[in-house]
Amino acid sequence: MESAQLQNVTKTYGPIPALTQVDLTIPPGKIIALLGPNGAGKTTAVKLLLGLLTPTSGTARVFGQDPRNPANRRRTGAMLQVGRVPETLRVREHIDLFSSYYPNPLTMGETLAAAGLEDVPHRMYGQLSGGQKQRVLFALAICGDPDGRSALEAVLAHQPDVLITDIEMPGMTGLELAAELQARKTGTRVIILTTFARASYLRRALTVGALGYVLKDRPARELADAVRRVHAGLRVIDPELAAEAWGEPDPLTDRERQVLRLAGEGTATTAIARQLHLSEGTVRNYLSEAISKLGVANRIEAARLARSRGWL
Repeated sequence: MESAQLQNVTKTYGPIPALTQVDLTIPPGKIIALLGPNGAGKTTAVKLLLGLLTPTSGTARVFGQDPRNPANRRRTGAMLQVGRVPETLRVREHIDLFSSYYPNPLTMGETLAAAGLEDVPHRMYGQLSGGQKQRVLFALAICGDPDGRSALEAVLAHQPDVLITDIEMPGMTGLELAAELQARKTGTRVIILTTFARASYLRRALTVGALGYVLKDRPARELADAVRRVHAGLRVIDPELAAEAWGEPDPLTDRERQVLRLAGEGTATTAIARQLHLSEGTVRNYLSEAISKLGVANRIEAARLARSRGWL
């Protein structure tokens, strides 16, 4: 399915044509630039795909549906060339506000990392440089991305035989998705397709029930063969990682991992407690245990070390 498409679209403003019988297809995973002189219809085309305008004739589709569909709008982000947001709100406050518009937004840490704003979450928007302000607008455009949780909803709705998932996904990682599918006994077999050639990730993938672990740089024929073998109930593991899979073990418990991941994203202890339905004292105990196990000085160092070794 194409990400976005204009089919034989004409758009007029009164007697003035802005677009005439335009066809445009944007495949998944592609970056498209619309180039042309002033008045060529670039902004009109974008507004049609955002559902802000309707074609005079022809059809506009996003994810195969009408762009005005509320579900589609939640999956579509737009970063304006010039944007105005309150200058006295902090970066985190802007992201919190926009994230509240979505049912399954990215975490604060994921949004800050994706936009390159990890160093300025508490700075007021008006105190940012011009480039940093553009990064905030980018963050507001992507914070509603629901990929991980949407994948879970899609699997539960359609019950596929095989699911191919990456590890790093917004909202819910591929490993968390595999664990949830295992807990729900869906019967869907999982292949992790990733760039992470780390034995620690492989161990966790096997622990949560994944039958396949394949690196993205493998030839397409190997991936196709992996799907067929996993569908048949066989296990497929990248041979370069198989021998390393049982090296240094992950010392963290599942709950320590959850708490440390949130702490590493800058989430306060009170917010972690509320999100995980724990007391603040229990959260501090889990963090203390994780810091002690990893032999570091604080929660930030613990999260950084655990992430580098594939334990988060």
